[in-house]
Amino acid sequence: MAQRRLIQSTLKVCVLAAAIFGVWRLSHAPPAPMQTEEDDPEEKTEEAQVAIRISHVTRATVHEYVTGYGAVEAAPAGGGARISPAVGGVVEAVRCKEGQYVEKGEVLFTLDGRAVEADIERAQKVLASNQGDFDRVTKGATTAPAWRVSTAEQLRDMAKADLDRAVARQAMLTVVSPLAGRVETITVQAGEWADPTVMAVEVVDRLVVAAAIVPEELAGIQVGQKAIIQLADGKEVESQVTLVDTRLDARTGQGSVDVAIPKEAGLRLGGFARVRIVTKEETRLTVPAESVVRDADGKSAVQAVEIDGRYAALLPVMVGIRDGDVVEVSGEGLHEGQSVATTGAYALLQGKTPVRVVGH
Repeated sequence: MAQRRLIQSTLKVCVLAAAIFGVWRLSHAPPAPMQTEEDDPEEKTEEAQVAIRISHVTRATVHEYVTGYGAVEAAPAGGGARISPAVGGVVEAVRCKEGQYVEKGEVLFTLDGRAVEADIERAQKVLASNQGDFDRVTKGATTAPAWRVSTAEQLRDMAKADLDRAVARQAMLTVVSPLAGRVETITVQAGEWADPTVMAVEVVDRLVVAAAIVPEELAGIQVGQKAIIQLADGKEVESQVTLVDTRLDARTGQGSVDVAIPKEAGLRLGGFARVRIVTKEETRLTVPAESVVRDADGKSAVQAVEIDGRYAALLPVMVGIRDGDVVEVSGEGLHEGQSVATTGAYALLQGKTPVRVVGH
């Protein structure tokens, strides 16, 4: 029992000593240094910067389009030819192919001419013989009777007529295009019989894309307007509107616009194409479409970058015509040559944001 009281007394003395030492330590601690504005860690930390790419406000020509799709057809006011040989015969060679553009007078196909060549050779021999007989009776030392001269003359003229007919038949064996245009159809092949009553080749001089257009957009389209035809490989060719038909199709409720097809387009009758018709063309301030963002109210804006490239600030704009990757913009404080954020624009804040330009 006495031992337990001794232990408790010892513990009380130790706790009291520790408390006295703590008080003494606090009373003798050195004063904390005064914090100055220069030592403020928030001032020493650089502002967080957003990495962006920039582009510039440029003055450019923008276009407004009406888009339509349609089949490739022969032009209503144009012409075409369904060509057959003048005489029947076996096809010797086809000199054109479907889709090829041919000039007027260009050879389309030829017929076998061996029989006609034999006729020409025979007629030439008969003519030479009859011409000799005629010369002998008219240029001899003695005068021949009139009936003999007349007979020789008739035989000579008949042989000459036979030769002319054979030469004419030979010319018919070469079939040429009566007009400049595109070969759309070929129904004969080498070695086959070509019938004068059956079409062998079809040539169309003018093709159009007959594009279907909704009534609301027909009013803005006129003959002569620039149009762009998009080909299957993604390439585009320029053309123009040749006809605007405001009559509405009973089935689709749409009108039709014809766009001429240049020969270099390579489109074929019965094909299909997409056209864009230019209905408006204006020079305006533009920016890349990716630089246009939405502000807190959902309105269009751009992040305008200051001249030193350190900050970007939200600038409200009005958006106009969009043409491909650029869009028409207008607004107070917007000017040509001004830098705007593209990549990274949506990461910027609504107010003034520190930025770091990493590319254009």
